[in-house]
Amino acid sequence: MTLVSVVLPTHNRAGVLERSLNSVLHQTHYELELIVIDDGSADHTHEIVQRIASVDSRVRYITQPNAGAPAARNRGVSVARGEYLAFQDSDDAWEPEFLERLLPFVVGQGATVAFASHRLVTSSRAVVVPAAHQSFPRATLRRRNIASTQTVLMPRALAIDTPFDEGLQRFQDWELWLRMLRRDDIQFVHVHEPLVTLYRSADSISGGSAASRDRALHYILCKHRTVLQTDPIAMARLAARAYLRSFWWLKRVVARGGGDNGT
Repeated sequence: MTLVSVVLPTHNRAGVLERSLNSVLHQTHYELELIVIDDGSADHTHEIVQRIASVDSRVRYITQPNAGAPAARNRGVSVARGEYLAFQDSDDAWEPEFLERLLPFVVGQGATVAFASHRLVTSSRAVVVPAAHQSFPRATLRRRNIASTQTVLMPRALAIDTPFDEGLQRFQDWELWLRMLRRDDIQFVHVHEPLVTLYRSADSISGGSAASRDRALHYILCKHRTVLQTDPIAMARLAARAYLRSFWWLKRVVARGGGDNGT
């Protein structure tokens, strides 16, 4: 069978961690390793992981000083043994068939990223993202992120070639997809089934202040302007979301051209 490495970073989420771990270990595709990267937790995370690891040898537990989720994911990728790679977060859950349903779209298909729809659950509502099947995911991904980290399956080699940006506190997954969009050989395939549930609470990494969100969007706009300039709608949406101060400033960013290294 195909070995899949699942990388799960965690930091002080002992209260919800076991649900996430079990959703990985109870997959119908049994041939997997679960790499838990404990990113400097100060709660009883180690007790939970070590208890589960004592009865399931597929669990690998690695601790490190707190460095943030992108660095923890990159650490997991660097030690993964599987040919294919998936990510899970410590407060979310997969349906049992998640890996089984996505694997046929990536095995033997070269540089292909498959992603499933997900349920986004907050204290006030639950929605499916994306709600409709995406026949051309590359076009949609330029405009908005429809592929959360926990919903993807990809070749490990691709994850090594394109690591997470460790300087970003928000939108690390979308920034990664935008980087992949620069390569014509990378394909994205959408599996239109809600196979993942994302739970959003006040302390989720996707929460945080409006200021941190705006800084991250500003950074992404500048770093990926070459990709975004090919789609005026994508540029306009991102600029509006980042609360850019003036149309003049936006024109100046677009006019710079050249490389994608500045902020």
